[in-house]
Amino acid sequence: MEEEARKEKIEECVKESRQKFQQIEEMINKGEYCTDIVKKVREMQSELDRLNQCILDCHLHECLKDAIWRGDEERIFEEILYLIKYRP
Repeated sequence: MEEEARKEKIEECVKESRQKFQQIEEMINKGEYCTDIVKKVREMQSELDRLNQCILDCHLHECLKDAIWRGDEERIFEEILYLIKYRP
């Protein structure tokens, strides 16, 4: 996937996450049933996980790829360890 396509995918994920958040806010303001709100929050969490994966994919293919070309192995190693440590 090209860099531009990755960025477009990230933007789409952000847009979808924003829409889910607005839906949750509207549901709360309307006093909708709590279980329905919880379901929508779970959908948003899934959407945020998808967004995180999109950003990570872009980072691995673009930023770390550049670091490999520069021979910055220590930075790559540290970032991969960080990503593994904090991955849900």
